[in-house]
Amino acid sequence: MPPRDHVNVYGGGDKRCIWVAEEDVAMYAMLSVDDPRTLNKVLYLRPPANILSQMEVIEMWERLIGRELSKTFISEDEWLSQMDKMPPFEQSAMAHFCHIYYRGELDFEVEGPHGVGGSELYPHYKYVTAQEYLERFV
Repeated sequence: MPPRDHVNVYGGGDKRCIWVAEEDVAMYAMLSVDDPRTLNKVLYLRPPANILSQMEVIEMWERLIGRELSKTFISEDEWLSQMDKMPPFEQSAMAHFCHIYYRGELDFEVEGPHGVGGSELYPHYKYVTAQEYLERFV
């Protein structure tokens, strides 16, 4: 359930990442399993309307619920300072989180002969937008 009063914002909340609903991951997998265009390729899921920053998603949610959330901005240094207190498996998750929300390393274009984009291969598939996903919780 998205928050209704307070949210933590990582860094400035400005790094873009890809938001994909679980049912869309499953559908793209089913669409691609027998598709020769995906043979020996990496299928990237990058629904165009869902390449958003954390702040864009927060603002979308605030519009839906009709109020502004209080925000705590957490710097990268603050986030990383917690890692040594965590068990190794949680450190790995925290490192991935850091790469996504602080360094913006999921904001890339599909390139090369070994990658294909799900939205380009299956433009007929109506994926769940971030807006539609959040509307489930209003």
